[in-house]
Amino acid sequence: MLLSVCLIYEYKEFKSILYVEEIFYLLILPGYDLLRLTITRMAKGKNPFYGDRKHIHHLLIDRFSLLKTNIILFLLIVLPIFLYSFLKFNFFIVLVLITFIYIFMILKLSNNNENNYIRKKK
Repeated sequence: MLLSVCLIYEYKEFKSILYVEEIFYLLILPGYDLLRLTITRMAKGKNPFYGDRKHIHHLLIDRFSLLKTNIILFLLIVLPIFLYSFLKFNFFIVLVLITFIYIFMILKLSNNNENNYIRKKK
């Protein structure tokens, strides 16, 4: 919520964000992650507010270094803004593209973490 308030304030006062859609794109990754984890936890009968290490940044850190994780997340945040604001891609095309990238990453990272867990058990 604090991030949202800061982005809206920045948009209104400093005007460096040119389009409202850019704010949406900045929040899409945390939004997808929150939605995915809430649904997953509820489906498993767990409390959705209970913490775990299944967030995308945890999955990336487990696979890569902290620096690489930060670079990947930065690129995922900048990519939709670049496509929308500078290359003038359609809003929904960018949204679908980012959604597919996120889903692909989660599936790939979840698979790798499960494989690593199985290997460690053996």
